[in-house]
Amino acid sequence: MVWSDDSERRALLPSNWGRIGQLGSIVNDVFTRDGGRCRYILPSGKRCPRTHPGFRMEVDHIDGREDHRLKNLRLLCEHHHKKVTAGQAWRGKYNRRRKFKRAEEDHPGR
Repeated sequence: MVWSDDSERRALLPSNWGRIGQLGSIVNDVFTRDGGRCRYILPSGKRCPRTHPGFRMEVDHIDGREDHRLKNLRLLCEHHHKKVTAGQAWRGKYNRRRKFKRAEEDHPGR
């Protein structure tokens, strides 16, 4: 994922985050474990067939974005990473808005 220069995300990553092909880096470990193939599960129940180098691959945090353990990371193709991230953003926005919504009152004529 390409971040703008003013993004804080890169600063939150550990020093050994690295990239594909860089021995000892977290990204390379995830890439190796997942076989260079997207781990997104399609509606058919099958795993996405996209692989590197034909498709751009990105490392996704499954749960908390501060947890950089391998069990919390997965390899996704760029398309599915955007889809997952958009869904997470929508849910976050929905939950924030719901927090401030007033409770519905009964109509006074009933």
